[in-house]
Amino acid sequence: MLTILKKVVLVGVGLLVLIVAVIGLGASYMDWSDALDLSKTRTTDLPYLSQAQSPTRGKILAIVSSTATMQVPTKNGIKEKKAGFELTEVARA
Repeated sequence: MLTILKKVVLVGVGLLVLIVAVIGLGASYMDWSDALDLSKTRTTDLPYLSQAQSPTRGKILAIVSSTATMQVPTKNGIKEKKAGFELTEVARA
């Protein structure tokens, strides 16, 4: 009778073989013959870059809230620490 470790190893190897077989089968259906040469592509050749209009960017108001106290782990156990909320304005990049 196989031990648990041997069974785990056999299942792992079987799954690995199955994954490799599925990837190989998927790759065999791909058409690799007409690869495009994109080394000389410019931004003017790509409409989504050349005609892109950047929207007006504003500010984001972020409110981070929590309960009145929070539990903080320390060397001596868990300590209650005072908590609150923070109102932050973040500029978009």
